[in-house]
Amino acid sequence: MHDFSLLEGFLSFITAGVGLTFMVMMYLVQAFAWYKLSEKAGLSYRWIAFVPVLQFILFFGIIKKNPLWILIAIVPFVNVVAYIYFYYLFYRAFDTPDLLIVLCLVFPPLGGLYMLYMAYFDDVRYVGNR
Repeated sequence: MHDFSLLEGFLSFITAGVGLTFMVMMYLVQAFAWYKLSEKAGLSYRWIAFVPVLQFILFFGIIKKNPLWILIAIVPFVNVVAYIYFYYLFYRAFDTPDLLIVLCLVFPPLGGLYMLYMAYFDDVRYVGNR
């Protein structure tokens, strides 16, 4: 019998390294997007985009709501309705058409891609909540 433990350990190490690198890269893409969105919204505390636990403060700053609304996330079923409502306000703050808002809420990966579009393209502007 051959002992593959060294090879298996090496492959596990490489896999973990690639996975960790990918996660850090995705986090940085998302953090820079939050930074750009908060810049468009005129928030002075946009550095919070790089602090993982505090990014919700930028979200609530963009939709002009008190960040303590995050506490509603612990209430079962109510949190789903709140999620839809708050993200509706978020997309409306950047003058997103209603059909696109519905698509972003129904297909969350599309919402993530559209968030990147909102952050990095100049044709999307912040209008606040009307």
